[in-house]
Amino acid sequence: MIMKTLKNTLMMLSMLLCIVSIAKADPNEEKKKKETIDYTLTKYIEATTQGQTDDFHQYLDETFKIGINHGQKAKRFNKAQFIKDLKDQNHVILDCKSTFTIIEKSESCALAKIVMKYPAFTKINYVNMCNTLDGWKITDISNTLYL
Repeated sequence: MIMKTLKNTLMMLSMLLCIVSIAKADPNEEKKKKETIDYTLTKYIEATTQGQTDDFHQYLDETFKIGINHGQKAKRFNKAQFIKDLKDQNHVILDCKSTFTIIEKSESCALAKIVMKYPAFTKINYVNMCNTLDGWKITDISNTLYL
């Protein structure tokens, strides 16, 4: 009887702790985290190198453009073209290590440099971002390959 009472008491205490921890969780805290420059850049890296493309489109501004420069060739793509290309590579994980540095930042705009080191080459992306009502959005990317 004592064991049953102790078991029930521990069960109730565990449930109470879960409820308290859930109640204390600030839903705005997660939203604030998702609205940061670092979070948006991390989502870009995850989408382009780890194939995690689900809902990535929300981090790109409607005016988004990407320029891809390789040697003497330069190409530009809009948001729809870029998202289609990413979705074609959904869940494909690339063999590269990525880091980013915020070069310049104000309350409304930021410029970041993303370095993606592959075994045979390095790709550098310069990412322009704007702070919108929905958080930081990527507006423009220029990238270059170094062999």
